[in-house]
Amino acid sequence: MAPTCWDVLVAGGGPAGSLTAYHLAKAGLRVAVFDLGKFPRTKACGGGVQVRTQEAIPFDWRSVIRASISSAEFTCNFGRRFVRGYRDPLVHCVLRSEFDNFLMERAVEAGAKLFEGVRVLHAEQDALGARVETSAGRFSARYVIGADGANSIVSRALNARSDFFWQAAVYVELPIDCIRLERVRLDRLRVDWGTLTSGYAWVFPKGDMVNIGAGCPAQLARSLKSYLKTFLETEGLLSQPVRETLRVQGHQLPTMTPRTTVARGHVLLVGDAAGFVEPLTGEGISYACHGARLLARTLLNKFGDHTLAECYREAVRATIGHELRWARRLLSFGTSFPNLFYWAFEHSEEVWHTFCRVLRGEDTFEGLRKKILGPFAFLGAPLDFLVRRIERSRLIQPQPSAPWS
Repeated sequence: MAPTCWDVLVAGGGPAGSLTAYHLAKAGLRVAVFDLGKFPRTKACGGGVQVRTQEAIPFDWRSVIRASISSAEFTCNFGRRFVRGYRDPLVHCVLRSEFDNFLMERAVEAGAKLFEGVRVLHAEQDALGARVETSAGRFSARYVIGADGANSIVSRALNARSDFFWQAAVYVELPIDCIRLERVRLDRLRVDWGTLTSGYAWVFPKGDMVNIGAGCPAQLARSLKSYLKTFLETEGLLSQPVRETLRVQGHQLPTMTPRTTVARGHVLLVGDAAGFVEPLTGEGISYACHGARLLARTLLNKFGDHTLAECYREAVRATIGHELRWARRLLSFGTSFPNLFYWAFEHSEEVWHTFCRVLRGEDTFEGLRKKILGPFAFLGAPLDFLVRRIERSRLIQPQPSAPWS
């Protein structure tokens, strides 16, 4: 019978959970991780990992990188097309089954105990600690960490669904022999912008696999499957037999807002459970990894201190939260003025290079916004107010019908 008292319980064994467990176990804490799957397990995700992530993973993980991408091909509403490149890699592409398994193995090697096939049912706390009810019984600890994804059970102890900004994505992941190779560059991302009011479609090559998907704000989610199918048809990516047997998977993408609570008392959140999804690109792995390092550092420094939750909230707000706020403002601008946004990426070397530096962790979304707005960046709050009003009106408009719908 496994012990039911630990220093830290981690719900969820994705990148946020496994890396948090790694840091804490390596420092000598008794850590248990619960995951519903059995590793290696699949996870709904595009699998694009921004290069900035490598700063937050404290060991060599090159063995699970399937491809490194330094260029992208763009279209606007399947129309005008251009290619942009950069001198260094921007995105690493991984299979989540391999990536997550690799990180979890490092956590277990560091001393964390993994409970596979265990569902977390409920989390609660009192003045002395926290507890989780699971399908394997009741477990107690000083702290419970919610790293259990977009539909986090632990997060429900701190937040309502309305405390996050929600987006959605659908995708297919296929072997390369299902793809018409003359239509795909294995060293280049493919992105379509502007077909939906907000959101984009993508192709992420991963060596002998390819991930093809589309994402958008939740208000437009009903259009995603038809958009993805139209994207596949327009690009001519697949053979007819493959296209007719596609199994499309979907997932939700939460981004923290000023209403989101990432910690209270003995319960702390990280990764998607905390809303660490960057809304402009929809990427969450890099912020999950950075969040794991930030949470572990705060917990180790403040273990048993009543200020721990407050310190973590402030640290998130000043770092991850700051970036996500600026990315959210950029998404609003791109939704409100899609042609201007697209034009800036197509024609401005400065905008493109700044965006590349953001993906590499060498610049910020605040800096990117200044480059896109140029002399109008000083307008600040009045411009944001106007953009949000336009965005709200555009997101409630019916989407154009697609040939596949």
